[in-house]
Amino acid sequence: MKKLLLLFLFLCSLEVAQAQPGISTAIPSEKPSKYQKDQIKRKYGMFIHFGINTFHDVEWSDGSFPVETYAPAEIDACQWVKTAKDAGMKYIILVAKHHEGFCLWDSKYTDYDVASSGNKTNVIEAVARECKRQGMKLGLYYSLWDRKVNADVDNVESDRKYNTYMLKQLDELMDITEKYTKIVEFWFDGSWVKPGYRWPVEGIYRTIKSREPQCQIGINWTIGEDADPHNPNAPEKSYKIIPEERKEGDPIRYFPSDFRLGDPLLPASLIREFDFKKNRMELVALHATGFGRPSQAAWTEIFADGQPLRIARWPNDSTVMIGKIQESGMAKEGKEAPFPVFGYQEERPSSWKSVENMWISGYFAHGYADDMICVESIDTIHKMIHTGQHTVYGFMTGAPWRQWFALNLLEELDVPGEYVIDAGRGKMYVYPLAGKMENWSVSLLEGPLLAIEHCKDVKVQGITFEYGRHIGVYMENTHRALIKNCIIRNMGGVGVSIGKGTLKAGNQRGHESGGNLASRVVGDLMGTVYQNILFNREGGTENGVVDCHIYNVGAGGISLGGGDRASLTPAGNYVENCRIHDYNRIEKSYRPGIWMDGVGNRISKCDIYDAPSMAILFHGNNHVIELCDITNVCSEVDDQGAVYYGRDPSEQGNVIRYCYFHELSPRHRVTATYHDDGACGAEVYGNIYHKAGSLPVLIGGGHNNHYRHNIFIDSPVAIHIDARMQGWGKFMIEKGAIIDQRLQTVNYKNPPYSTAYPLLAAYWDNDTSYPKGNVIEENLFYKIGNVVHGQSEWLELYNNWATGSDPGFVDAADPLKGFKDDALIYQRINGFPRLPFEKIGCDLSK
Repeated sequence: MKKLLLLFLFLCSLEVAQAQPGISTAIPSEKPSKYQKDQIKRKYGMFIHFGINTFHDVEWSDGSFPVETYAPAEIDACQWVKTAKDAGMKYIILVAKHHEGFCLWDSKYTDYDVASSGNKTNVIEAVARECKRQGMKLGLYYSLWDRKVNADVDNVESDRKYNTYMLKQLDELMDITEKYTKIVEFWFDGSWVKPGYRWPVEGIYRTIKSREPQCQIGINWTIGEDADPHNPNAPEKSYKIIPEERKEGDPIRYFPSDFRLGDPLLPASLIREFDFKKNRMELVALHATGFGRPSQAAWTEIFADGQPLRIARWPNDSTVMIGKIQESGMAKEGKEAPFPVFGYQEERPSSWKSVENMWISGYFAHGYADDMICVESIDTIHKMIHTGQHTVYGFMTGAPWRQWFALNLLEELDVPGEYVIDAGRGKMYVYPLAGKMENWSVSLLEGPLLAIEHCKDVKVQGITFEYGRHIGVYMENTHRALIKNCIIRNMGGVGVSIGKGTLKAGNQRGHESGGNLASRVVGDLMGTVYQNILFNREGGTENGVVDCHIYNVGAGGISLGGGDRASLTPAGNYVENCRIHDYNRIEKSYRPGIWMDGVGNRISKCDIYDAPSMAILFHGNNHVIELCDITNVCSEVDDQGAVYYGRDPSEQGNVIRYCYFHELSPRHRVTATYHDDGACGAEVYGNIYHKAGSLPVLIGGGHNNHYRHNIFIDSPVAIHIDARMQGWGKFMIEKGAIIDQRLQTVNYKNPPYSTAYPLLAAYWDNDTSYPKGNVIEENLFYKIGNVVHGQSEWLELYNNWATGSDPGFVDAADPLKGFKDDALIYQRINGFPRLPFEKIGCDLSK
């Protein structure tokens, strides 16, 4: 018998509580944010509580009803949404999971869901689709209390497993809905069954806000009980929009970041003050970082139980668009430009009482150039922010990455794990992470923790290096020095530096910065190498970093120098079997997992992952990059590559082989192997490109790059090639311009360059402005939309195979498992080799 669909409709009223001290302590005012205003304007909505309980005529149950008893004859989401719309309602709140734990979507983490029931319709997806079609806003309800999966709420030992289960389910829900519509509200319920500190408050908030920043988050009866002395989230007092007599039952309390309507008051019982001046310790202030600036020792950082805390920021987990530009900061007609001035639309900046110690960070112009600069003042009348420093490219609008966030404001110290530096007063204010903090550490040392200079046959093994402000381990003019089986973490700069750096600060007017050779620093290597391509860092020979784990560092993993470009003398320095990740806490642009320069160095079997910018950036000649597993890098940039080099055709003889590039962001122009601005003469073979960015390979106008025996999987485009030297880049190949200068610098028509790279001597023959000699042969293109993006005549294509059918993978979802012995690829591409899949990646245990 067809069951009746029970729709529970009610008028949704708002009530705002004082923000919970565990997140912040804020007193509501009459200045709601844009998203709060949107929520108020929505007014009436429909609440749909439909699920397995509907078929047993009860509102609550304990998860014991058999899953097959959920058996509606039909799910008519169109009719549901239309009913709400016809009634004049502006939004729908759909119960995704109530206390019994039954899920209205196909969840990978439980069988108590629609996929195992009598009607397998994914109700969440069906309603989201209809909301998009009919122009209805959508919100979701999710019960924290799950009487089936987590029935024993008194079992503290089960919290970790169940909290992970919940966060994964929230991710699932957003995976479903984001294909159709944005979630405007998320309602949580059932939290009263446990004390507040046992719920993953920050995890819930970050999981949702990282993907849906506009989503307003509500908690029925807060996270925990008011009277619980261990509950950091218990509000002290409720502030109500509507009179008490109009409400029934307990008040609804909300996450403060959504309903924080005034200036926060620091919770004295939670914020810790560290007085450095009183203890005769130096508290180093924040300084400018970003594109075109030197890599230098970080400010004083603080760590708790081995984890770095972060500078307090607004917004907490997102960024905001740059508004109207009043001053771009770029010089005009030879006149010195004022510092940048830009507008904002949000209300929050106007509420800040002081900008003392305030900084802003973001991508202000180009998506490959991040910056962090100080703020002079805020004009709250005209809603303009006046900065106090220049950047290389100034400020621009119009691109999705041109966004900013504020840093180091005491008023924004509102999330556990944040801190604020007031160097003038010698004080640091810290909002501790939840739970008992046993160990606190601060970074004090400006120089390397270990320096090895003019030595040979030195071995450093099994040591953990951490809590320095700059370099972990430094080497200079060493021979056969080995760093083995070490952990290098929680550094303010780079983990390991092999070779000297420079002292001169970067120039915020352009690339060319230069600098004097200096020991025990990194400095402006990028600008120096750009200006002086024969720069020799004195990195020594046959030095290695092996079996090391480098993570939570501020400005890159390893800086690997060595070899002489003038004579093409190799160094033989190497990084092997290392795991490198989370290496851009402070400096992002051009601070890769591994920087490599000079001649004849090697990177082998490294796992490099979880970074906003590049995995490997190299300059020089005859380097080898092999057997590396590279994923989730370039996660927030535009126009960068996981492996990147360019703008110097004399950098030849480099090999990239047997690497696995996968799960790179497709949001902007992200590339796995990037030959930028006329880069030439690379051999790229035996690599796997699996969902490797928006443009897995980019050849930017260069010559004689050779791709063979590579595997491209599941991407709209495989190879991009362009003739930029015919267009915007033609300035680079003019007589006396940068390309000509660099070729003349290496004396390219004479040995050793003319003998090592015979094709280089003919660089100017014919028409250099067109890419030529780029060979693409014997490659597999599986599930690729367009093999080539650009004009195919700019490439020499031989014996490649493009197919939508399985070419013979053992497991197409995991290409590293390789091909079957009788795989079709070996028949379709004659001579396709057996690639060393089993050797790819680091062997260290995670």
